[in-house]
Amino acid sequence: MLFYTHKELDDIKELLKSSHKLEYGGHKLVFSNSDGGKYLMQRVKTNKYLGLAMDVTTSEWLLNYPHIDNLRSEALSPGGFLTEKVNGTQIMMLALQRGLIHRTRGTIEPARFYNDINYNLVLGNQTVPGIPVTTFASFKQRYLPVFNEGRSNGMIDEMGNVVVSSVIPGLKAALGPVFDARDVKLVSSEFLTKYNPIAVDKEMKYGMLYPFDAKFKVFDILVETDRGYEFLDYETMKRMVPVNGLVEPVRGWKVSTTAPEDAMSGWTEEGLVYKGPDQYIKIKRADVLSFERMVGNLQFIIDYAVKHVFEQTSFSPEDVLDKATFLDKEQTEMIRANVIDEMGLNGVPIDTLKTYYISKFKISPEDAERDITRTLNKQIRERIMAVIAAQLLERKIDPKTIYLEVPKYLYFEAPPVYYNEHRGKMVPEKGYGHLISSIVYGGRGSVSHTQKDRSDEN
Repeated sequence: MLFYTHKELDDIKELLKSSHKLEYGGHKLVFSNSDGGKYLMQRVKTNKYLGLAMDVTTSEWLLNYPHIDNLRSEALSPGGFLTEKVNGTQIMMLALQRGLIHRTRGTIEPARFYNDINYNLVLGNQTVPGIPVTTFASFKQRYLPVFNEGRSNGMIDEMGNVVVSSVIPGLKAALGPVFDARDVKLVSSEFLTKYNPIAVDKEMKYGMLYPFDAKFKVFDILVETDRGYEFLDYETMKRMVPVNGLVEPVRGWKVSTTAPEDAMSGWTEEGLVYKGPDQYIKIKRADVLSFERMVGNLQFIIDYAVKHVFEQTSFSPEDVLDKATFLDKEQTEMIRANVIDEMGLNGVPIDTLKTYYISKFKISPEDAERDITRTLNKQIRERIMAVIAAQLLERKIDPKTIYLEVPKYLYFEAPPVYYNEHRGKMVPEKGYGHLISSIVYGGRGSVSHTQKDRSDEN
């Protein structure tokens, strides 16, 4: 499958000479400094260029792996392969002038990466976003010995991050011959380890506890051709990938059916990936998709709510915690302490941190204040979301009506409203959006007229 053409990458490179914020092919692109200014990385998430990065010294592209959509209702294109879908952290190896380097979807040459479950265990939390308390407690009982082992042998650091630096040299050595064989530019693999559990469904049934310390399952190889950059078909890729204790290709097989339900027949894991000549599609189990939608809805709703608080009121991050009525005093203090620790604010005034940001990142005072506030908001939002998600799941709330439940947990002042004659009801003034209205209009523990109207539509 053709991924990038030479022309589009050349066009983007030319546009970057005049601005780091640009539009190309109908997409908005924003390239920002990364890793101390060594790279420019595209951060806008809504297009195929997410994570596309450039080495500022050599002007070489650091290609990324495309986002693969979930199957909706379309049939599968003929002549393709199914491959197993494994759950780990995607590690890509790239060939540059200076040699092989590794990257994830959003970082360049990381020594470690974040794991939500490990992080919450470090903090002593009783849940992670989207997982019921009872389910997580059962999983924790099985996983805690592995977690403690990882902490003692250095595979899990003091913040719960999974340390990958010790296994990258082995991956480079194993994949070196692959890059020598032909004009390979990128090899994509999934890093699997028992120290990196990833929840993909609310019952935590799939891909949670692998039996090995480290394994890389290669699932795609990108090569440069006359047309541009293209992914090899599965059979060719499989022949090129070495098989040893550290590296192996994902399992795959050719299929003749074009019906997704037939392709999934008999498969008991989370899902599969279909790779046709012009179609890459993820086929997932219904319970996995339901979980993803639920967590996605929660994230979207709470993002909007928190954004409203900080943009439309004078609330500080601590005000949000004080007004989160679903938190007891101990939970509030834990969240506050975690945010302070994450931001490095132990006794450090915000103005001092702002000065540090200005010096380190070479940005204006306004940008430094914006970045600090954004990080504070993000830390608070993630922790609040984790508690809300767990409580909603315990109550078995239908994901479609989650937006009706969130106001019972958070209190925000109502946005300005007016009577819309066409719709025959009160609606928020332009710019607030119906989701914000659903969350904030009713106040503490109540359901507004707008929310009642929306509930009738479900």
